[in-house]
Amino acid sequence: MPDSRYEYIKKVGGGATCETFLIKHKDMNEYRILKKLPVSQQNKISFNVEVEILKNIKGKGIPVLYDIAVREDSLLIIEEFADGKSLKHLLEENNIDIISALWCIIDICHILSLLHQNGYIYLDIKPEHIILCQDTPYLIDYGNCMVSGSNDITMISEKFAAPEQFHSEPVGIYSDIYSIGVLLTEIYARCSDSGIIRRQLFKLIETCMSPLPEERFSDIRSLISALESCTKQQEHFLCPDLSDNYIPGYRFSDNIIHIYGMRKHIGCTHLSLALAHYLSEIYGTTDYICENQQDTFLSMMENGILKRSSSGDLFHNNIRVKNCQWNYIRQQIASRIAVNDCGCIPEKQINIKPADTFGTNILIISDAAPWNNRRSLYCRLKEICNLFGDNSVIVANFIDKAETKKIANHIGKKIINMPLFDNPVCLTRETRYFFKQIVRKIDFTKAEIIRRDT
Repeated sequence: MPDSRYEYIKKVGGGATCETFLIKHKDMNEYRILKKLPVSQQNKISFNVEVEILKNIKGKGIPVLYDIAVREDSLLIIEEFADGKSLKHLLEENNIDIISALWCIIDICHILSLLHQNGYIYLDIKPEHIILCQDTPYLIDYGNCMVSGSNDITMISEKFAAPEQFHSEPVGIYSDIYSIGVLLTEIYARCSDSGIIRRQLFKLIETCMSPLPEERFSDIRSLISALESCTKQQEHFLCPDLSDNYIPGYRFSDNIIHIYGMRKHIGCTHLSLALAHYLSEIYGTTDYICENQQDTFLSMMENGILKRSSSGDLFHNNIRVKNCQWNYIRQQIASRIAVNDCGCIPEKQINIKPADTFGTNILIISDAAPWNNRRSLYCRLKEICNLFGDNSVIVANFIDKAETKKIANHIGKKIINMPLFDNPVCLTRETRYFFKQIVRKIDFTKAEIIRRDT
């Protein structure tokens, strides 16, 4: 023990270079952490750096330094005890949601910002070094910190270290940003959510973990802004829940076309992309918004179908492609027209959110296969048509013309038959005529487009 003021409680950690103990100050009745390092040249450097940081840099989540001692055989540091669970344990126990985990990382990034402002790089970011104590994340163990620009790396956490650390190249702020990216992959893999945040994290992680330091975030403040934007996406949209009771109620532009399907694999994405291409030929840039939980947006990214413009927007020909679950850094300027791929309306959904009063709702119907019988389909269809009101267009797919006529008579609305077409970006004469019928029913005047003869 350091002296008689302290009572030994238990050993809480240890390795080749350091041992940590839980101790108690008898007079103050406070628990503290004792770090004990064997005397060596490298440990003296680590000891001096950690003491310098804890002594001079104060902030929320940085342990308080209480005392130090240098002995013949050991170096001692007594610091604040963060009484909580590590992020590692919380992730392993599935005991933290994705939003809480991201706000935890944001707080850690603020600590890193303080270090960076004082010329230090942390270089040892990993879940076990983040302790959540009464909703305050603590970053512990500063023994691996180095001055920015150093290249004398003797201790490396292989899983979380940046590439430059393995090659003894100079480290910098970009090295900590890389490690945060690795940490975010742990959160991405372990934390479940409705899909809204996970997709936003994909590109953010990719930026953090670029092999080239200059392609990562320029500084920790930029990363903080990106993470904050990521968490606020769930608050920004009126209905973030992607459960069976979800129908979106927001818009990206003055005139938006929401496309829904009565069942899965009915052609929502196919129709949405094709309609976006058709409208872009007439009115210029059109937004295609992939809103449902399918992997359309990510697969388009991964397969190189999308091209990034100088402004950072993603384009496929003259279509700007977005995803309501992935708008992670910048607020994109909306086009005058947007096509929103909303996916299917679940069969068992009872309470449907009132439709958006802006734009037009297109509903794709099909045969009665997913329902018990034709009557169930008719009742369901009539219910949805009443919800959408006059601000809707009904499209039939996989239904012959005779059946389409029966359904139209039942619901009292005209139905447009959707032709078969393989490629949504190569429109045939038949598909152009089909879209022309749809466009005639849509009022684009709110988007300052007055071309009713189209």
